[in-house]
Amino acid sequence: MNFYGSYRKLRDNSISAMIAAIEIYNKPRFSYRKECFAILAVNSWELLLKAVLSKNKQIYYKKKRNESYRTISISDCVSKVE
Repeated sequence: MNFYGSYRKLRDNSISAMIAAIEIYNKPRFSYRKECFAILAVNSWELLLKAVLSKNKQIYYKKKRNESYRTISISDCVSKVE
């Protein structure tokens, strides 16, 4: 397992999430579009920050016994990028 994450995969997923957010926002008959746009836009920024961090820092929390791996939160991403 790559504990630093795949920079290219995270970057590509970030671009895809932002494109999906814009496409949903531009649909005039989609009743929940503003909320969906906000969720996808925040997710896109989170993935982009993780892509930047993954080049030289670990993006996973320390694994605890009998738990799965977890990536760092968006607030931790922002504080580490600063």
